Amino acid sequence: MLSLRENILLGTGSGHVFLIDDSHEKPERIIGRKLSVLLCYLLTAPSEEACREALQQAGICYSKEEIRKLEIYFIKKFPGAFSQGSNEGSQRHGAVAKMRIESGSCQNDRLSFFRLDYPVHLIYVPTWRCNRSCRYCGVPKTRDGEKIPEDLLIERLTEASKKGLQKLDIHGGEPLYYAFEKTEHLVAAMKQAEVKTYVSTKNLVTAEMAERLRKAGLDCIQLSLDTIDTSQAQMLGYPDGYLDFFNRSLENIRRENIPISVNVVVSQENEKGLEKLLTFLKEKNIEMITLSPLRKTDKVGLHEVKEEKKEYLNQKLSKFGMRIPVSEPGQRPICEAGRNGFLILPNGECAFCDFIADLPEFRFGDIKTSTVEEIWNDPKLLELTFPSKERLAEKCRSCEQNEICRSRGFCYVNQDFRGKVKEDRFCLKGWGR
Repeated sequence: MLSLRENILLGTGSGHVFLIDDSHEKPERIIGRKLSVLLCYLLTAPSEEACREALQQAGICYSKEEIRKLEIYFIKKFPGAFSQGSNEGSQRHGAVAKMRIESGSCQNDRLSFFRLDYPVHLIYVPTWRCNRSCRYCGVPKTRDGEKIPEDLLIERLTEASKKGLQKLDIHGGEPLYYAFEKTEHLVAAMKQAEVKTYVSTKNLVTAEMAERLRKAGLDCIQLSLDTIDTSQAQMLGYPDGYLDFFNRSLENIRRENIPISVNVVVSQENEKGLEKLLTFLKEKNIEMITLSPLRKTDKVGLHEVKEEKKEYLNQKLSKFGMRIPVSEPGQRPICEAGRNGFLILPNGECAFCDFIADLPEFRFGDIKTSTVEEIWNDPKLLELTFPSKERLAEKCRSCEQNEICRSRGFCYVNQDFRGKVKEDRFCLKGWGR
């Protein structure tokens, strides 16, 4: 039978299936309406015979041979997304299984208008507390407030798993040092609900932590390392012994066979040491590495790599098969906020983006009083995702390109918002760069 590869999330919107590459969480491919119906049955049927019977009941007559040909078609048409194998047990695609194929015009026939009918990826921040003082940190330095009860959070997320939620990221703050038991319980609950869980940390992962997280069913731990150069480390705000912490964490996590990824924040302060750092990580046999360009905000004391310099660096990094994302103007969605998912704060309130989660203009809904589905359809979230023309500042409202920008969304980081949406770094005319 047909199954999805580990790095692919899947959701539906206006009768179409969206394949979302988990490495950057933006829509890569839209599958047409007719093929979406067929894919629905291929991914949810436990066997070829069950698939054939289900298709016949739906008035679609396919032989076993035709079903096999269809599977091969999907694998060749969408390379890297599908494989052949059992989809029993671990493969669960609630969004597709419950997909309603509606007649009439389809609103999501352009990638820029992409939005799922139900979120597949949520981010949960159990705490903003952190024992590090990284100079590039852009997360809010706010108090957690009255935290959402653990049992209620698990109830909401378990309910969401039955409708399409496939991935939960847990970060902060420092979740393993200030909210370990809550993180552990949440991972175990999501394992039962067949939702993949990822935890991000910058601190030492002890042997006990790694063992408990493995038993809970954690799918991946993301570590952070931005330099192996001592002088750069001091400039970035790293504590003494940080590299020893990293190496011990690797050892403890690998002993429990938990997959590891490493995130590198790229700034002007560490760009010269990138080749040396990536060589070090490759020698440690770390396959999952992401390069995240610094997002300059008022909270950050470092400097972004200039766009023209990124191209030069990317030529040097090509030997590692990696590149730094470039802020290019265009018609594609600029991030997943409001399209694939949203952020849940320690107190249960929800936010558009962790960089601006401290601003009330970008908060909406509350898990304590609303379901994930109700929050997903909150008018404030919809307005932030696809701002109306009336919400644009005069300069953008009078621009002939504003329809494109409204459909692909705006980056609100660094905007002097004040109720009006202004040009951003992805502006087609370059006004925000």
